[in-house]
Formats: sequence, structure tokens, C-alpha cells
Amino acid sequence: MTQYLRQIGLVCCGLIVSALSAAAQSPVYITGTGFADIKTFSGTEGNLYGSGSSQLGGTTAGGGLRIGTFLHPRWSLELAIDVGGKTEGSTQYPMILADIPTSLRVPDFKQRVRFLTVSSVVGYHPAPRGRLRPGYLVGFSFVRGTYQSQYPNYYALATGALTRVNLGTVFPTIFPPPVFTTETITSTENTSAVALGFETAIDLQKHLSVVPEVRALAFSQRGAGVFLIRPGVGLRWNF
Repeated sequence: MTQYLRQIGLVCCGLIVSALSAAAQSPVYITGTGFADIKTFSGTEGNLYGSGSSQLGGTTAGGGLRIGTFLHPRWSLELAIDVGGKTEGSTQYPMILADIPTSLRVPDFKQRVRFLTVSSVVGYHPAPRGRLRPGYLVGFSFVRGTYQSQYPNYYALATGALTRVNLGTVFPTIFPPPVFTTETITSTENTSAVALGFETAIDLQKHLSVVPEVRALAFSQRGAGVFLIRPGVGLRWNF
């Protein structure tokens, strides 16, 4: 975690220095963006239980901030910080216990995930067409995934006393059936990703533009391939 924060800090400092050195020749800009955060998972899909299935994919809302500068009329350098929305999936815990009736239904347990990305991208901007200024973006991202997962526990009446038993423990016949409870655990994981994007800045005034865009990231976390696509629109102020 400390290593990733240090790397992000170095990237931020480098971009700020570049922006200041280029500000006398080219405009610096700030963009506030809202986007649809579309998540697609493959493999184990972030399942913490080792088996079973989990559907964490989905679409939520997110927002971000971009700070950039044009180092050349055709080339830009940008730092982007984006916070995606939280999606939720359910997992059926694979339960193998001795002397538990097969008719006993094991409840589904919830998992939630949210991704925060810090991206450094280079943009190529063809010649503008009137008020339209297209741009093609490529770069790298630091991705922080925050996972909230429910771990199952249960309580069982045995020999007249209320006893907590961890799942997976073999025990004698119990009557009545156990009562299931859950415990929510929050954890994080950091990784890197390739970032691609396309945007079209539409000039409204000398310093103000509206910027439709789409950005995509691909990476791997917890044994699952993750693909994020984020179509959105932002407001850009050019200094």
C-alpha cells in the first residue's frame, strides 16, 4: 500500500512540474466528469470462498477529476482520478458438514466491490474540426479495489448449551438445526492496468468545453480478469 501511494505521489509531482513548465506555452485544464461504471469479470469473479459462484459485474455511477496540459498542440499529458460505484453479487457457500440435513438451505452471502483508479495518460489530438476537438488517450492506471464480503458463521444448540461452531467442523448430530449468521469483512487490493480512451471536447466558450468520453481499463485481481468501461461526459475549464 505504501509503495503504491509513493508511486502515485511521484506521478502527481511529475505531472504538476510538467504542467507548470508548459503553462507559458500551452493551456492547462481541469475537467470534472461523471460516468457510467460498467464492470465485467471473468474467472473466479472475485469470489473469496474458493468455490461457488459470484456475480459482481454490473453498472453503477461514478465520478472523476482530470488535470492536464497540452505539451504541444497535438499532444497532452493528464492525471485522472476516478471513483467508481459499488456493485453487489451473491455467493452460495459450499457447505459440507456431517449429520446436517441435506434439506437445510444455506443462505446466499453478499459481496460488494468498488474500484478507485489513478491514471496517467498521454493524448493525441488531431486537427480540430470547428468547435470539435477529438483526442485519443493511452496510459497506465493504479487500481485500488475495495471488497466487502460476508463470511458465514452459525450457532448450534448442543448438550443444552449455545455453542459457536466454525463452518467446516465435523460434529455430532445437532437438534434443532443451526442458526446462520454473517460477518462482514472489508479488504483492499492494489494492482496496475492499461488505460485506453477517446474523447471529443466541444468548445462552448473560450475557456469552457463539454467533453463526452469513454475510457476502458483491463487488469486482474483475486484470480479474476476485470474489464472496466466508463462512458461519461465532463465539463472542462481551460486556463
